[in-house]
Amino acid sequence: MEKDTILVIDDDDQVRESLGQYLELLGHKVKSAPDAQAAIQHVRQGVDLVLTDQRLQGVSGLELVREIRKLNLQVPFILMTGFPDISTVQEARTLRVSAFLKKPLDLKDLGRRVDRLLGKSEIDRFYGAILLLSQQLVDTWGEKLSWSEVRVYEGEEEIEQALEAIDREKPVAILGEINSPFTLSLLDEYRRRQQDQAAFLIAGAEGDLDAIAEALFERRADGAVTLDDTVDNIRAHIIECVKRLEEEREKQRRIRETLFERCMYARPFQRGRYCTYQGPCAFREGWVVINGSDHQKCAKKPLQFEDWKAVGLCAWPHGEITLEKVHEVRREVIAMIKVGKRAIVIDLTSVKELHVNLLETLADLHDELTATHHDGAMSVINLDLQLHTEFVKFNQTRGIKLIL
Repeated sequence: MEKDTILVIDDDDQVRESLGQYLELLGHKVKSAPDAQAAIQHVRQGVDLVLTDQRLQGVSGLELVREIRKLNLQVPFILMTGFPDISTVQEARTLRVSAFLKKPLDLKDLGRRVDRLLGKSEIDRFYGAILLLSQQLVDTWGEKLSWSEVRVYEGEEEIEQALEAIDREKPVAILGEINSPFTLSLLDEYRRRQQDQAAFLIAGAEGDLDAIAEALFERRADGAVTLDDTVDNIRAHIIECVKRLEEEREKQRRIRETLFERCMYARPFQRGRYCTYQGPCAFREGWVVINGSDHQKCAKKPLQFEDWKAVGLCAWPHGEITLEKVHEVRREVIAMIKVGKRAIVIDLTSVKELHVNLLETLADLHDELTATHHDGAMSVINLDLQLHTEFVKFNQTRGIKLIL
């Protein structure tokens, strides 16, 4: 199936990269451009859809649309903006912009808009390559995976060589046999290194139930499929695992960006950020660029981690605290711990009182973290100043870090 080509235009490298990864996951070919000049060159060469930010260096997204329309190029446009206003919307309609999206983007909504503009349905989507760990799997599962691009690892049964192949091939899913010691050893090392670029699934038969259960719950495989199942069910399960992994990565990226990189008072300034709020702030010790290249300490980031892959971020729920919400927090954090997160950060912005459910949950999760990882550390941020003294008393016999 021929892939549609989508051009992503944004002067923020991280935005281009993350949007490109998501659109590739949905089965599209992606080109990117940081500015109008590069974008026009790509459009001249032929693309099926353009996704552009409104604020670009030296030109607006709408000015870019206008220039491309002058060339009589009728490619559909999706305009993104974090600062919408009526005049922008009206001009976008005049220039026949196909869709208007507010930042931060809802990726599921973006996917639906892209599908509609390209005339695609959920069934039409191509979800990327699946890497099979042996030729025997190709022979056995080839017909069951005909809906996807299948690649095969043909190297020796060496862990390092296989990990290099995964990094090189960039599959969205990895499939190995449950009865293969090599598959299980690779899964263990994949988890130990906290890799998450692809969903790791196990293939087996109905009679392998015990081994499959161990792979899922003890070795933390992302999913399992059986040869006895239908093509539709196998496809649906693999897609579900891939999308779940991508959504978790996006969730963590958004939390990290919101809490630690771009708080509500941080504004773009040349190659960095500046602060519009000069009062007390919980966000400390982050470097930003102020006055050109002069690096100064900014009250924006409360924590610095050498390895962000080891960090799990969670926010205590807003509103009335119910047992269901408490259990959801427990499940979310324990899942992070099981996949190798050694630093757990819990945002307590919503907490108005230190009720027993909160304290018991923090204590239990801290015990679970330190029992699983000897170097595990838990931190809480954005706790109301009036609750600090009470929290310190509770925390006397524990090692939970309170970020002021």
